Amino acid sequence: MPSEAEQIMGSSATVSTLRPSSSSLSLQLFDHYDFLELLAFFYFEKLRSFLTTFVFNLGCFICLVTYFFMILVSGGVFLVAVLVPYLGYKLYQKLCKCSEDGGLCFTRRRGVTDTGSAADVFRNFLQGKIIPKVELDFPSGLRAGQTVNFRVVFPLRRHRRLQVVQNEPADLPSLQESVYLQGDYNLTSLKIEILKESSLSPSASPIRIEPVTEFLPRNPQDSNASCDVLLVSFHVQEAGFYHIHVLYDNEHLTGSPFDAPFDPAPLDAEKTLCLREAPIILSVSAEIMNISIRPLDRFGNECNFGDVDPDKFHLKVTDGSDDENSNQNVDTVIFNFTREIKRRFCSVSGNVEEHLEVQLEMELFQPGVFVGVITYDETVIQNGTFDIIVLSPDEHSILREILNNNPGTRYQEAKLHSVGGEVQKKSRQVYVYISAKIIAVKEYYFGLIPSRVATYRVLPVTKFKLVTNIPVQGTTCLVSISDRTNPSLVLDMDVTSCRIAMAMFALFLKQRLGGSESFPNKQKFFYEELKSGKDVNFRTTTTCIYIQRANLINSSLAETKNFTGKDWCRNFKIKFAGEEGSDDGGLRREWLDQLCIQMFENSQTGMFCSLGNSRLVHPNHFRDQNKWSLKHYELAGKIVGKCLFETAMGGFYKQMVNGRFTRSFLAQIIGFIPQYKYFEQDDPEFYLGKVKYLLENDVDEMELTFAEEEYSISGQLLKVVDLIQNGKKVVVTNENKEDYLNSLAQYRLLNRVKREIESFLKGLSEIVPDGLLSNFDENELEILLCGKSVFDVNDLKMNHVQTDDNSKYRKILPWFWTAVTSFTDDERGRLLQFVTGSSILPHGGFKELQPTFRITVYDTVGNLPVSHTCFNEICLSDHRSYEEFEKRLRLAISEGCTGFAMM
Repeated sequence: MPSEAEQIMGSSATVSTLRPSSSSLSLQLFDHYDFLELLAFFYFEKLRSFLTTFVFNLGCFICLVTYFFMILVSGGVFLVAVLVPYLGYKLYQKLCKCSEDGGLCFTRRRGVTDTGSAADVFRNFLQGKIIPKVELDFPSGLRAGQTVNFRVVFPLRRHRRLQVVQNEPADLPSLQESVYLQGDYNLTSLKIEILKESSLSPSASPIRIEPVTEFLPRNPQDSNASCDVLLVSFHVQEAGFYHIHVLYDNEHLTGSPFDAPFDPAPLDAEKTLCLREAPIILSVSAEIMNISIRPLDRFGNECNFGDVDPDKFHLKVTDGSDDENSNQNVDTVIFNFTREIKRRFCSVSGNVEEHLEVQLEMELFQPGVFVGVITYDETVIQNGTFDIIVLSPDEHSILREILNNNPGTRYQEAKLHSVGGEVQKKSRQVYVYISAKIIAVKEYYFGLIPSRVATYRVLPVTKFKLVTNIPVQGTTCLVSISDRTNPSLVLDMDVTSCRIAMAMFALFLKQRLGGSESFPNKQKFFYEELKSGKDVNFRTTTTCIYIQRANLINSSLAETKNFTGKDWCRNFKIKFAGEEGSDDGGLRREWLDQLCIQMFENSQTGMFCSLGNSRLVHPNHFRDQNKWSLKHYELAGKIVGKCLFETAMGGFYKQMVNGRFTRSFLAQIIGFIPQYKYFEQDDPEFYLGKVKYLLENDVDEMELTFAEEEYSISGQLLKVVDLIQNGKKVVVTNENKEDYLNSLAQYRLLNRVKREIESFLKGLSEIVPDGLLSNFDENELEILLCGKSVFDVNDLKMNHVQTDDNSKYRKILPWFWTAVTSFTDDERGRLLQFVTGSSILPHGGFKELQPTFRITVYDTVGNLPVSHTCFNEICLSDHRSYEEFEKRLRLAISEGCTGFAMM
């Protein structure tokens, strides 16, 4: 049976069978290749020390003279037999001593590493042992995004050369073949690790890069082939200092570990981040405004100082009105871009870190409302478009006075111009009140009786913008207020009142966002606010809950029915009835995860179901009311709130919600009324079959009315529902078809499941205060709740730890990566569930998983994989073949992804 090395190389030299011939054959054996190698060893390598060389040669000369003198004196064959082995032994000892004293050493050409000390080389030569060497061909200035290669060279030890001289006519070629010793090297003895130390904490696990290896083909007809070459390639996206460890027989090859510094890639404008605190920047005329810019490459690495050209940055400022005819560039602005190194304290690593930032200093001399755009090499950077409100010194003084004296009771006067696009026929006097949470527009009948015209929340989705920009003092301008729930208002306001109102909105919005509008900062602010509103001292006490796995939801409801919001913030310890096992966190995560799976399962009669053929779930109006009551929806809201609170506690407590909700349901959690546009993601079949068709075609001849037919699951017509008052009598036209579709969305997505949604929000609000989630949009809320459901294998490769370094890893770990790569998304989710107790990753992927994903290989053979969810660890066993290993792994994740057993 061929050896493993022979199978990988694909070809090896063999001795040809000689054809019988009447010609006389002469067989000549000679070992001159071995002699040449030894000769090159002694004379053709550069010597490290001249003195050591001189002493060595002198000793050899004396030994040779003594040897010949003894032969002449004794004429003795006896002396020859005794002294030759003795002198050979002394020569071997001399070489070893020279190496230990810093003697003989080889110096290779640049880019090729040494194969070892002189003694090692000679020892390996005598023992017939093959030691590979590493050849690095890295180009200068490595950058993130490059794929780099290096070679591991296995020299072929020539045993002897068999030369056959055939006395035949000259037109027939002679038979000639090279003979190599087979099995001189073993690929399982080779270990290659590419590691990048974590910059966050010295104790954190290093980032691992999995290399791709491939043997370069060797021509089997080439009798002069001297080596086999293993090509190693790897791809780096994160800049930093990498260490390449190359070990053979558990010993580092000479020069290992090799250092490979990777610089960031060139600046990418679309990734470069503007570090502004809010969508609106507030300033005073003739005062300098500062904005920081984080230059990043396309992989998110912070750029090098020399790769950033401040002259390529540009600021364009236009007036802030929506009137395209008056959208002109503003000339009364001075700006300057400079590079700076900022020092900041990192709370994670505890160190002061340096960051490259580009500082924008700008000065506007004219009060008004403007739009700023930052570009790099004529490309708009990320978050590079923002509103600018510039107040005059007098307006700034008025603003400070309002903020210091209960701003919610102060108002700005205005005239109501239009509501929902309908221009008012009669001018109406209104008053705009702006507080930290809402914008209220009121009018007073007879100057005494208040009536609220509209209310808008202070959120990023609320837009407070100019329609016309007339910056002359004492004149009026039109300003619009809109969000995705209420009809938009257009107000006719005095310029000074307009700027003060918009400045108040900008300040309160900045305060609500926690100082930044980026998702990581909004997420951090949310967790801090969620924890600050709770008494975390309750975490010191533990509440034990006994759960029946066969009746998970109802037993959980019975155990927690009398819990207050404070009780839900305690640390839970779960005990499954009839199961052994102590909960150190893994069972709690499994309990929450299994509750989410069963509650948010897509079922026609369950609590949640999909709309059409979508994979997203929505509260089910066809639920089995005998099985699922509104209390169950309230429990579902509490479980979601519990997951958010556990994640806010951080570290080991992080828990994602295992569910995928429709965008309209997420919007209603935030507080928005669903619109017809949500059908595109929530119910694609309905959107393509009806909504899109109505939008793109003439509906005047379709005889549609503002009514909806309600059908049962079996398809039987139950009733016809009015979407608006007397909707059956209101005909849908091309002018009002969007109103019809919005009314249809509100009925299908909101009204018919209104009680279920209200119960869910009631449970959620017991743990998460009202309005705290409204800083996020639907996509951000989904990431906040659910994290990632489908993971990247490379993410797992770079963010895992091995608990040992025995020889089993070199065989089992590549099998594990091959198997996981071949898994479907569902199987990867099951693997994640099997190891961590949850099929959902936190935001940030495996890098944010606590504890870190661990892989252990036991010295057993043929056993099923075992997991420890409390430590996010999978324990693998050795197997005789990859097929057996993959079969066992699939069996474990499909049959053993839930439950607990003592092993």
